[in-house]
Amino acid sequence: MAAGVMSLEETRHYKEAFTGIGYEMVDHEEFPYRVFFRKGSFGAGTCHLHICEYQNDYWNNLITFRNILRKDRKIRTEYESLKISLAGKYQDDRQKYTEGKSDFILRALAQA
Repeated sequence: MAAGVMSLEETRHYKEAFTGIGYEMVDHEEFPYRVFFRKGSFGAGTCHLHICEYQNDYWNNLITFRNILRKDRKIRTEYESLKISLAGKYQDDRQKYTEGKSDFILRALAQA
């Protein structure tokens, strides 16, 4: 899931509310353009919420990729197959799973 805010500073106010319903706020220094909440087992959370500034580059790429998937059945099917394959291969390594999707997403965005 993704949510847009006018300023990432707003998200600090959400920490307690999300913690109260089982989410954990995860700081990633390598991703200063978003705040990340996850719910579920460490490294294999079942629910992810990415909060970023509305209409920044990260937000625009998320929305563009979402729209590509909605519009193009072939790309949607290929992405689904890739995710299933990666989930089986990297069942216990969320980072490798995520990295495995990167090239596909970047190619789709480049074609948009």
